[in-house]
Amino acid sequence: MPLMVKSAIATSPPQISGGQPMKYGSTMQNTDYQLMLQTVDGLPPVVHFRTEFEYQIWVETKEAYQDIHAYLKAYFSGQKVPSIPQENKLLAQSYIEFYWLIQEAWEEILEFTKSLKMYIPPSPGEYICKVIEGNSISSISLTDYWEFKPRKLYEWSSFSSKLPLLRAKPNLTKKEELKIKQHEIESRKIFSEFNRDWGLWYLAMLAATLSKSPDVKERLRSYDATRRKLSSAYSASLHPRKGVKGFSVVKGHRKAAS
Repeated sequence: MPLMVKSAIATSPPQISGGQPMKYGSTMQNTDYQLMLQTVDGLPPVVHFRTEFEYQIWVETKEAYQDIHAYLKAYFSGQKVPSIPQENKLLAQSYIEFYWLIQEAWEEILEFTKSLKMYIPPSPGEYICKVIEGNSISSISLTDYWEFKPRKLYEWSSFSSKLPLLRAKPNLTKKEELKIKQHEIESRKIFSEFNRDWGLWYLAMLAATLSKSPDVKERLRSYDATRRKLSSAYSASLHPRKGVKGFSVVKGHRKAAS
């Protein structure tokens, strides 16, 4: 999900290795958490702004990632996490959960992707950093035209928060199966438009979903639980009663929805 700018503690404790060699899947390496902190601290990348509105979006995204950096830094050091907006807190937690999932499913991810002709980051730390970087870039999209449709995003987020529980049902109705299929199509469209590294996210999720490892399944459940909270928070902020107005952006200029 693209980061929402201004217009549940993670279940895995901060286990730091002290730099000792280890098998991925057991704990977090110093190089990985340091790389995550360094990456997040530099996001979003500096770009050429065509308009004041594009600059405003960049500033708001930068503030959000500084919140996320502060949260991650406190988490990794075992300190009390700072008070930051709920959406940013949950996004930081989702990054942590996704790291643990990648790490636990690392062998499956490598096996699943070895025949693909695309760049696969060489470690869980680099993998999550590419996904986070792509997410930040999606938030400062500088395409010539894009639209913000609160009701459409509200409906998508609301269904996203219910999806894991719906999929867990032993028997789905034809109507439920159709809704899930439509949601998957809409999700592909949303992420293809906004997130350059959604492909890496999708590949990791697919490899984890197909894994038969109980540990991977447990990590996947934890990550899904955090994602549901994030979708719910995002959905609540877009509820029709909030009166959030839609708009379009044409070559960097914001225009009211018609």
